[in-house]
Amino acid sequence: MPRLIARADLDQMVSMFNAGLRPDVLASAFGISERAVYFRLAKRGLHYPRPRTRKQQLAIEVRQGKVNQWCSRFSVVQMAAYLGVRPRTLRAWLAKHMPQLYDQMKANLRTRRAARPKAVRISAPPARPPGPLPLTRWRRAQVKRAYLAGDTLAVIARRYGHHTTTIWRLLRRQGVRLRERTAHLRQGNGEARREAGAG
Repeated sequence: MPRLIARADLDQMVSMFNAGLRPDVLASAFGISERAVYFRLAKRGLHYPRPRTRKQQLAIEVRQGKVNQWCSRFSVVQMAAYLGVRPRTLRAWLAKHMPQLYDQMKANLRTRRAARPKAVRISAPPARPPGPLPLTRWRRAQVKRAYLAGDTLAVIARRYGHHTTTIWRLLRRQGVRLRERTAHLRQGNGEARREAGAG
C-alpha cells in the first residue's frame, strides 16, 4: 500500500521538483515509488517525461507535443531515452518532421559549446636528468681497470654517476687492494671539483 503524504510534504515535493530535482531523487527522499511521484506531480499540473520502452510507439502529434515541451529543458539524448528510441533515430525524426526546431537546437548546442572554457594545454615537464649508469659486468671491469690505472674514487664515481662509497664497495668486493681511503677521497674530491670548475 503506498504511503500517504501530508499536504505539507506534497508542497515540499513540488518546490523541490521546481528547484530541479528528478523524480527518482524525490522518490528516495519521501520513501515512495517513482510512479507515485509522477502521479502526485501530475495532479498538481507538473509533467515530467517518463522513460518508455522501445515497443511503445507514439503518434506524430503526441511526439511533437512532447518534444516542444521538453526541448528547452532536455537534450536529444535525454528525450530519446524518455521516448524509448535511440538518439540517432530521434535526430532523424526531428530533421524530417520538425526541421526548424532541430536547426534551432543545433544552433543552441553550438553556442553552448563555443561558450565552454577552452582546455589549457599544460607544458611538458622538464627533462629528467639522467640517472646513474647501471654497473654491469663490463662497467665493473672498467671501474677496476681505471682504479688500478690511478684514477681516484671520486673521479670514477662522477664518471658513472654513483657515490664514492658505492665504487669503494664495488672494488672491495672484487678483491682490489685499496689505497688509504681518507687521503684518497680528499684528493679525489679536489680533482672532481677542479673538473667541475673547468667544465
